[in-house]
Amino acid sequence: DVAVTGVQTCALPIFIILIVARHWAAPYPWSRHYEAALAAGIDAGAAAQIARGEEPASLAADEKLVYRYCTTLLRSGRIDEATVAGLRDTYGAAGLIDLVGLMSYYFTVSMVLAVDNHTVPEGNFPKLEPVHRID
Repeated sequence: DVAVTGVQTCALPIFIILIVARHWAAPYPWSRHYEAALAAGIDAGAAAQIARGEEPASLAADEKLVYRYCTTLLRSGRIDEATVAGLRDTYGAAGLIDLVGLMSYYFTVSMVLAVDNHTVPEGNFPKLEPVHRID
């Protein structure tokens, strides 16, 4: 299990993993965490929206903050101070560091598995297609 300091649910770390896997169109980490995400309480519709590269419509305020932080950092490599302050206020400095640490771990895992062309198990989860970005 992974933990983000200050997070009261196990769903948020898995939510972060799905966001990073989506960014890389990394089917293996996505497939390995999709069922766990649903079991942790992440709505299947929200997971499907993430799979399509869309911000889920049904996010709570703290989840929306995490989603926007992760996607902005992954796409641009930068975060504005207001977003950082919001996360720090919600999860504390240690929670913010845990969030970045979790993102960086799955960022690396996704890259390694992409290079390896790791086999994806069969399963009932949304398939990830590349998302075309203009950044």
